[in-house]
Amino acid sequence: MMMKKLIAVLSIGAMLVACGGQTDPDGGSGNPNNPPQTSKGDEALGLQEYQARCTNCHDVDGTSKLNKNQSPIVSAKTTYTGGRSLEDYIAQEMPPSGTKCEGDCAKNIAAYIQAQGWVADVGGAKLEPIVYASAPGTNIDVPSTACNELPATPGTMLIRDQFKNVISDVFSPIVFDNLDELVAQIPDLEKNAQMDDILLFRLLAVGEELGAQVADNFASLNLQCNGGNNSRNCAGAFIEKHGSLALSKIIDEQDKNDMLLNLFDDESDFKSGIKQLVKAMLVSSDFLYRIETGLEANNGSVVLTTGEKASKLSWLLWNSVPDMALLEAAAQGGLNTKAGFHAEVDRMIADPKFNRSLSFFKDFWIYLDPKDTGDRDLLADSVHELGLILQSAFAKGESFGDLMTTQRAFVNDRLADIYGVSKQLGPNTFEEVNLTNRPGVMTRAAILAGTSDGSTSPTKRGDIVSESMLCIEVDDPPADIQDRFPTLPARMGRSTRTVVEEVTSSEDVCATCHYNMDTYGFALEHFDHEGRFREFEDGTIAIDDFVGSSLLGEINGFSGLANNVANSDIAQACFAHNWFLYAFNRYTKEDNCAAIDMEQRFVEANGDLRELIRILIDSPAMHYRSL
Repeated sequence: MMMKKLIAVLSIGAMLVACGGQTDPDGGSGNPNNPPQTSKGDEALGLQEYQARCTNCHDVDGTSKLNKNQSPIVSAKTTYTGGRSLEDYIAQEMPPSGTKCEGDCAKNIAAYIQAQGWVADVGGAKLEPIVYASAPGTNIDVPSTACNELPATPGTMLIRDQFKNVISDVFSPIVFDNLDELVAQIPDLEKNAQMDDILLFRLLAVGEELGAQVADNFASLNLQCNGGNNSRNCAGAFIEKHGSLALSKIIDEQDKNDMLLNLFDDESDFKSGIKQLVKAMLVSSDFLYRIETGLEANNGSVVLTTGEKASKLSWLLWNSVPDMALLEAAAQGGLNTKAGFHAEVDRMIADPKFNRSLSFFKDFWIYLDPKDTGDRDLLADSVHELGLILQSAFAKGESFGDLMTTQRAFVNDRLADIYGVSKQLGPNTFEEVNLTNRPGVMTRAAILAGTSDGSTSPTKRGDIVSESMLCIEVDDPPADIQDRFPTLPARMGRSTRTVVEEVTSSEDVCATCHYNMDTYGFALEHFDHEGRFREFEDGTIAIDDFVGSSLLGEINGFSGLANNVANSDIAQACFAHNWFLYAFNRYTKEDNCAAIDMEQRFVEANGDLRELIRILIDSPAMHYRSL
């Protein structure tokens, strides 16, 4: 099942366009000093018309039936009108199929909607820029903005991949022989896991093994201490450095001495003492959980401590704990200013560990269900390639538009064959190549093969584009869909598009949803179920991949899809929104202000990918939360 996502920046535009409406091509929001006016209609008649014409797309409270997670029709923006009145918008765009709602119909429905308070017929003012200023009651330089009602990022436990990252980083340069096998012994290690006796027992068992390997390879840590590698001083140096890394905080002299006294000194020999220290680190709440406490300010908010910010930043950019440089920067006030924060961000983006987070984000951004593909090996290879493309785009300082139109690909033997590239490669060797007929990530095998099981599925492909690129999610199909349509009708020499359109246009409820999904999938029909380019379907059937889209306008095949998405403000805002969700592991109504602000700034930055990370860490959600 696809991930559930929200996007505040689309608001009413997304809600109505999901049913086939048209946004303002200039992205305008109307003139707030001269707002569009709606003439007086009959609210009671509007209710009747609404129930008759709008309930395929909208529920009785205005909520989208196409996206249950989206808010009711409520917005301070009017990007949906493009300067038109709500009445004119309905008359020109609604409903997406069937008889248009014009004249008194549009007037009355507009009157009904406005009477419900679902939408204000005025232009919305743009958010003021975030500026850094000292928070009341503190000397911390934090973003100051109207977006000051923010929940805390949920406290979460490390998941398995993060556990492995942390162990590798904390005890580097030691390389553990069987880390994957050890972590697999902790099946309860999940985000919302609770500590119990079983989990504690397994963590201690893993800690015993890891501690033994650390003790056996202790000399490779190259700690500067007096008394040789088997001295108490060296155990103290181990706590100061590797303990600080494990617990994401600088361990002071008192804590170090307590750990030596209560853990190390009770053991009969040095190696046993080190094992005991490692085990204690691995069951510490500071190691296992990410929790924000913060400092209460006078303005009714909680400012995160610099140590908490360092940890939040590290998990965002490295999917792991801070290194000593970041911990020291936090302790010495280096994160108290925008310049200091940005300096650390630039350093961390340049570190190879940033690729971990990009890989993690990639799976969050474009979720491909293995059940939707017949070739699991191809899916694994193509998803890996997708991560390499994303990493390359960030490394080269490219933009979202570049990502959507790039000719860059990374191929191993299997992908080289699918892309028609003459390369002698093995299954585990990925080499960068340029493709002349495949613009952007949407024409790569991940999306093409990852949504196809034996034949292409315009619906599944279109759903991925709608959700991942435009943040528009169509609701699940009716429960009895398999009973009504167990299989598609026989092709009989017809194209897949013809057959799918025949079925999905048979009922209004089908047409409404499929209009928005299938459109983008039809644009990709020049690629078969594995992602190979084809001139004709089944060798002889002509492919019609020219489509019209409510959000992206006319789309001339896969190249048009790539270009239209690359130049879409909505698509750029959606990409930024996905980063917001990934970074803060939440989305509530209180997040709307900060999320919209971030999305607007990314669009204004022309989709600059590195600038997106700076915009993200400047978000008030990065720095404080409500009480």
